Amino acid sequence: MMSTLANWAPRKARSTVFWLALLLAWPVSAVADVILVFDGSDAARLMSTRYSNQGIAGQFSVSHEVELTQIGMTLTPADDGNIKFVIFEDDVLIHSSEPVPLAGNGTYEVVSPSFSVLLDPNSTYFIGAIADVEADYGCCGEGGTQGVFTSLGTNSNPSGFYVPELGDLGRTHVDVNLYVGEKD
Repeated sequence: MMSTLANWAPRKARSTVFWLALLLAWPVSAVADVILVFDGSDAARLMSTRYSNQGIAGQFSVSHEVELTQIGMTLTPADDGNIKFVIFEDDVLIHSSEPVPLAGNGTYEVVSPSFSVLLDPNSTYFIGAIADVEADYGCCGEGGTQGVFTSLGTNSNPSGFYVPELGDLGRTHVDVNLYVGEKD
């Protein structure tokens, strides 16, 4: 009996070491931590057309400081093109993303590249996108408060794909999704 136990223990240890080594060597893909902090999508969505080099941005406030890392917009581009995501703080451009390719083949959500913008509760923000092609943007749903974000029910119509500027104001909620973390 003693020799059986003596032989078992080293085999068990070798087996454990083998499985541990295999587990450590197994390729692991990074899982992105994404939190949708404001879901602007709306099942009864209406679409609002903007011509090339124009866009739409919803006005938001935050109840406390928060780091925004991605923006998602639902749209239907008329052709292949590009979209830039923008953030204006108190009417001043504070973020403009690199262009993201668009395919003119239906309605879908486009998500910005990751970035880091700290939003302050003492400011208001216009958050949205501008495309270099004509596109229909999701709009006109219910705004309200979700977590720290409040959609103020006002929008701007920014223009200038290469040098974004705020445009005329409108009175509608914009279907924009706001994320904290990275979305792949």
